[in-house]
Amino acid sequence: MRPLATWDFIATVIRAKLLLPRQVSGPIGDIMLWRHLSLPAALFPLLTIHATATTRIWTNTVGIANWSNAANWVNGVPVDGDSVVLLRHPLGQFVNAINDLPNLTLQSIRCEALGYNLSGDSLRLIDEVLMGGPAAGATMNISAPVEILGSTFHVVSTNGSELSLSGLVTAPVGTVVTVDGGIRFKASPASDYRAETRLRSGFLPLLFTRLSGPVTVGGDPTHFASVVLQSGNVFGNFPPLTILTNGQVFNISTSNSVGPLTIDGGVLRLGNRSPLGDIVVNGNALLTGGASLFVTAINNFGPGSLSVTGSVTIAGCSLTFQPGSSAITRPAVIVRNDAQDPVIGTFTDLPEGSILPNGDALYTLSYVGGDGNDITLSPIIPALRFISVTQAQGMTQFTVQGQPGFLYTIEATIDLLSPPALTSWSPIHTTGTLPNGQFSFTDPDSTSFSKRFYRAVKP
Repeated sequence: MRPLATWDFIATVIRAKLLLPRQVSGPIGDIMLWRHLSLPAALFPLLTIHATATTRIWTNTVGIANWSNAANWVNGVPVDGDSVVLLRHPLGQFVNAINDLPNLTLQSIRCEALGYNLSGDSLRLIDEVLMGGPAAGATMNISAPVEILGSTFHVVSTNGSELSLSGLVTAPVGTVVTVDGGIRFKASPASDYRAETRLRSGFLPLLFTRLSGPVTVGGDPTHFASVVLQSGNVFGNFPPLTILTNGQVFNISTSNSVGPLTIDGGVLRLGNRSPLGDIVVNGNALLTGGASLFVTAINNFGPGSLSVTGSVTIAGCSLTFQPGSSAITRPAVIVRNDAQDPVIGTFTDLPEGSILPNGDALYTLSYVGGDGNDITLSPIIPALRFISVTQAQGMTQFTVQGQPGFLYTIEATIDLLSPPALTSWSPIHTTGTLPNGQFSFTDPDSTSFSKRFYRAVKP
C-alpha cells in the first residue's frame, strides 16, 4: 500500500450509497477508512469530488482546538484550496474549535462531528458543505465569518445532521446556494448575503437574519422543504419569493417584505396577527399550479395577510383554514390589493360570496371587500337565542346559542319598560363560548328577586 498525504477518491453509486474509500498516511501508519454517505439518488450528480485538492482530516486528539495546531490533523494543517473532514471526537464530546488561519480558502467541508462549533477568522468556501456521518445527528455551528466564492454552492445534510451559520455570511449576486436537508440560517443582519437560495428539501428557520437574494422553496418531487419566518425584516432589497411543489412558507406573526411572489404548487401559511402578521409583496402575486393558501387565527387579532402592490392573480389555488384555528370574530382582510385593480380569478371552487366553514363557525368570502378590491373573510353571526331555561335550587339556569369564539355579556333587569329603550339593563357576567358556540349561566342572585329578566349581548 503506497503512503499518501491525500485521499484517493473512488466514487461508486451502489443502491443509493456514496462509497468513499480514504487512504491516509499518518502517525498510526497507512489506513483505509470507508465511509457510507446515504443520500437521495437524485443528489449524486450534484456532488463533486476534487481529486487534486488535499483533504485534511481533523481528529481533535489534543486539547487545544486551534486549526493551526498540526496535532489536530492526521495529515497536516489546511492551506488554501484544501478540503477538510471533521471527524467525531474520539470520546463523542462537543468541540469548540478556532480557525486561526486568516482568510483560509477551502474547496469543501464535511462534518461528521456530534457538535462542532467553529469560531475565529474568516473562511472562504468554494463548493460545498456536507453534513452527516455514520453516527446520526452531526451538527456544526460556524460563527466565524463565511464568504461563499463559487458561482454554485451546495449544502447537503443527511442522517439527522444540521448546519448552522450564525456569523457574518457574504455571498455575491449571481451565486446560487442549493440546500438539501435543511440549514439553520442565523447569520447576522449585517451580512451581505445576495445569493439566490434554493431550499429543495429540509427545514430553514429564519430568525434575526438577512437574505437579499431570490429565495425558492420546494421543487423536489419526493422531498419536502419548509421555511418558517420567525422574525421580521429577514429579506433585504425585496427579493422574489417562489414556493414550488412540496415547498411551504409559514409566517409566524411577523412583518416581512419581499419582491414578486409566486406560489406554483406550493403552500403559504399566513399565520396569525399578534398584532403583526403581514407579508408585503412589492410586485405581482401569482397563486397557481395547485397552490394552497392557509388562513390561521389563534386569538382576537385575527389572521395574517398579504399586502400586494401589484396585481393579484389566482389560477388554481385553494383556500382553507389552518387546522386548529380559532374563530375570527370580525371581518378580516387576508389579501390587501393595492391601488384600484381587481383581483384576477378566484380560489378553487370558491366564487364570490362562498361560505367557508371553520369548525362550527361560518364565513363569507369576498373578492371585493375592504376598500373594494381586497379578499376578505367575514363571520356569519347568527342571532342569539336561548335554547333552555331551568330552575335548580331556586336559581335560574339557562343555555344560549351564540357564535364560536365570541365573548358575550349577560345583562339583567327587574322590569321591562315601553318603549324598550327606557329599560335599564345591568351587566352581571361575561363569558366565552364552547367550540359549538354555546354557553351556560347560573344566576346565584336570582333567589333575591321575585322576578328578573335576562338578555345576552356582545360587548
